[in-house]
Amino acid sequence: MEIFGDRVSVVAEGVTSPWSRIASFSLLLFIVYIADASIRLWRRGGPFERRRATLVGGSIILTLLFVGTISALKHEGLLVWPYLITPGYLFILMAIGYELACDIWRAAELARRLNLAEERIQLATTAAGIGIWEWRPGSDELWASETARGLLGLTPADAVSAERFFGKLLPEHGKSVRDAIEGAQQNSGEFDTSARVAQEQPEPRWVALRGSAAADSKQRVVRGVVFDITERKGAEQRLRMVAEGSPNAVMMVDRDGRIVFSNARASALFGYDRGELLGKPIEMLVPSASRPSHEAYRRDFVTNTSTGAMRAGTEVHGLRKDGAEIPVEVWLTTVRIHDDLLVLVNVIDISVRRSTEAELARQRQELAHLTRVAMIGELSGSLAHELNQPLTAILTNAQATQKMAENGALNDETLNEILQDIVDDSKRAGEVIRRLRSFIRRGEVQRERLDMNGIVADVLRLLRFDLVARGVTVDTELAPVLPGVLGDHIQLQQVLLNLIMNACEAMESVAKPCTLTVRSEVDTGGAVRISVIDAGTGIPADELGRIFEPFVTTKSYGMGLGLAVCRTIIEHHGGSIGAYNNESAPGATFHFSLPAVPTPGS
Repeated sequence: MEIFGDRVSVVAEGVTSPWSRIASFSLLLFIVYIADASIRLWRRGGPFERRRATLVGGSIILTLLFVGTISALKHEGLLVWPYLITPGYLFILMAIGYELACDIWRAAELARRLNLAEERIQLATTAAGIGIWEWRPGSDELWASETARGLLGLTPADAVSAERFFGKLLPEHGKSVRDAIEGAQQNSGEFDTSARVAQEQPEPRWVALRGSAAADSKQRVVRGVVFDITERKGAEQRLRMVAEGSPNAVMMVDRDGRIVFSNARASALFGYDRGELLGKPIEMLVPSASRPSHEAYRRDFVTNTSTGAMRAGTEVHGLRKDGAEIPVEVWLTTVRIHDDLLVLVNVIDISVRRSTEAELARQRQELAHLTRVAMIGELSGSLAHELNQPLTAILTNAQATQKMAENGALNDETLNEILQDIVDDSKRAGEVIRRLRSFIRRGEVQRERLDMNGIVADVLRLLRFDLVARGVTVDTELAPVLPGVLGDHIQLQQVLLNLIMNACEAMESVAKPCTLTVRSEVDTGGAVRISVIDAGTGIPADELGRIFEPFVTTKSYGMGLGLAVCRTIIEHHGGSIGAYNNESAPGATFHFSLPAVPTPGS
């Protein structure tokens, strides 16, 4: 037949097969499948996927519909054109061709971007001195970048194989690298190790090898990087030398609290070999009762501290391997090595210091006791007079009772009155002895909540006869409401008694009677302040600044230890003590302040 001026051959139409209807039904199912796939792609995809679903899926469906329609028309004899020049079919081919062309263009653009990304990665790794390598275990095939070759002493012209690549490391280091890679292969995990390059050069070169083992479609593949860590190794070596030379225990702990370095002194202090410490949590060196709080403190320190910030020494207890607890002082500082934040732990054994401090405390208590005994010697006359009064009254009442009994004038009522007087006077004498024994007793310091106004009253009661004998009148200016203090009753009594007696001695040359003022108040800082104000001759200016030093005295007698003991007692109570000459009146003022404690229930 003739079409568009040319003659073409037409295949003779055969007899229709009865199976053609089944084929038509399968074609219908295929159309349904294509429609379903296109709809799914349209629903879950973006603009690109929707366009692809419309063009490709629609084109295929239209193609099948055109084919079916043309077949039906040819079967009825209404159409004799071949399939290839059907206008609808040509349109479908153009749509599919357009989409394929877009795919080719996108593939070319993707390849261009991939090449650009590879160039950027190559530039970045070269600038950072990082080499890239890839190896398929089980074969000697290995690829390495130019930087990786250079780090291991290979030239770009050298043929690279796994044997030659790892052979550039020291034999023992090469084996450890292979072992690390093998461990990563078994778990499809990562590896991180370091090794020394076996090459002749003035300084040894160290490299780090990091990477991961993954499985592709055929076999496992190991991809990694290699970079120079010679400088870091040098810094670690210098740090190790400094740490080994330290008289203290030095350890390095990572972010997870695991010990990554320890010196010989740490092993000696805690009783562990170095191998038993490395890789273990630092909490193994902390008593079990303190581990939860220590772990929380460590996390907070790593999170909130700034690099290089030194924490003041903290006194805690450490745990030795044998279970013994030892007092230690710990200093912490953060050290950043490349991207790793480590904590440098400096541990000082303070067992000797604690023993020395305990001995000094014992000696201070002994000195304070001896000072109190010496004071009792100075107060012996006053104490004898105070004790003599109730004893005389007891004797008088007893003699009167005896005479009344002899004369037959003693009745039950009179006897009860006399006996009650004897009991009361005995209690007074016993109270004097009790206060005396309490004042000179030797014992441990007992801290309790105290009322300083009450202590002032106790001391003045103890000194009342001595003050009368010296011609000294006491004027008390006590705050009506005074916060409590935490302290030892006897020691604070000793301080106040010493200051009052010194004030009396300072007024020996002053015309009698003279006045001594004892004042209690709350100072501007909220502390409880006690002042003893005399009207004596004052303190020489050249001795005012060192009046509380041992063996410094303004008197012609005495050893000059009383005020030194007072300062020691007040400072160990967390307070302060001082003295100054009065400005508007003769004499001097000695004062001490103690921290106030909150009122119970406030």
